[in-house]
Amino acid sequence: MKILIAGRSKEALEAIRTRVAQSAVGPAETLLLVNGHHDPLPAHGRLPDVLVLHADPLVAESLKLLSNRPASERPALIVIGDHLPTEAMKHAMRAGARDLIAKLDSDELGESLRRLNGELGAAGGNDRGQIIAVMNGKGGSGGSFVATNLACLYAAN
Repeated sequence: MKILIAGRSKEALEAIRTRVAQSAVGPAETLLLVNGHHDPLPAHGRLPDVLVLHADPLVAESLKLLSNRPASERPALIVIGDHLPTEAMKHAMRAGARDLIAKLDSDELGESLRRLNGELGAAGGNDRGQIIAVMNGKGGSGGSFVATNLACLYAAN
């Protein structure tokens, strides 16, 4: 399970990373949001399976960006913070937050991550495969031949 921890406080990110390491559910990367940057997800590459977002006074903007993404382009979301404004809570619900954790002192984060790990493992994770459709105009024009050879090339690579 790939975990991304995002927020604006380097100290909070390290504390969360320590808690994630104690839960032993998978590797965790951190993303420090600076210079007016609000999007907690990488612009390119594979999305994480779980996004752990540290709540701060500007978290509503990050949650709004997440909630505007299609559901297929959002990872499971856990929000950590003791002061979540009403506007941020609304966007967290719209973004599909799986858990809201007020204090990092308990093992609530570990429990939540282990539960998500079980759910994602049962569902096969969120690896998004590519679908290629081959359509032929009429029977006998080689559509099956092209589809089979494309599948063989992709499997070899």
